[in-house]
Amino acid sequence: MSNNLLQSADLGEYFLTKEGLDSLVLSLKMAKQIVLKDSEKIPADSQLASLPYDHVQLLKQLWGLALGRQADFTWNNFLAQLESLLFESLAHMVTLRVAYQPTLEQLSELTSAVRLQYSPSAVLDLVYEPRLIGGCIMEVNGERLDCSLKTKLEKASQQIAN
Repeated sequence: MSNNLLQSADLGEYFLTKEGLDSLVLSLKMAKQIVLKDSEKIPADSQLASLPYDHVQLLKQLWGLALGRQADFTWNNFLAQLESLLFESLAHMVTLRVAYQPTLEQLSELTSAVRLQYSPSAVLDLVYEPRLIGGCIMEVNGERLDCSLKTKLEKASQQIAN
C-alpha cells in the first residue's frame, strides 16, 4: 500500500479557492497543537472546538478515509500527509480574475475545468475586478488568457477606429 494515504481527490470540492485553502491551512496548524493521550487515536470533539465546524467535519471524514486504507495510521501521520497535500495544492495555484463573484455551482465548474486542464490539485485564487465587465482573465504558470468582456470591447473599438 502507498505511504500517501490521502489524495487531492479526497478533498473533493471542499476548497476550490485559495481563500478556502488558506483557512484550512490555519485550522491544520491549530490541529497540530493538540496533544493526544496515549490511548487516543483522534482528538475529542472538545479538543477540536476551536476549529471551524466544517473543518472539523472534513478532518473527521479524511481521518475515516485514512483509517480505512491503513488501520494503524496515526493522527500525526494524518496531519503530516494532509499538510503535504495542502501545500501541493498551493503549488498548483491558478489566478482567476472575474468581474463578479461566481455562484458555488459556477465555481465548481470552473475549478473542475481548471483541474482537468492543469492539475487535479489546482486551486483557484479568485480576484474580483468589476472593471472586466464580464468574462475572466486566467493566469497560470506565467501564462495569461484574457477572455474578459472589457478586452473584447476594447479590441472591437480599435477595429472600428481603424
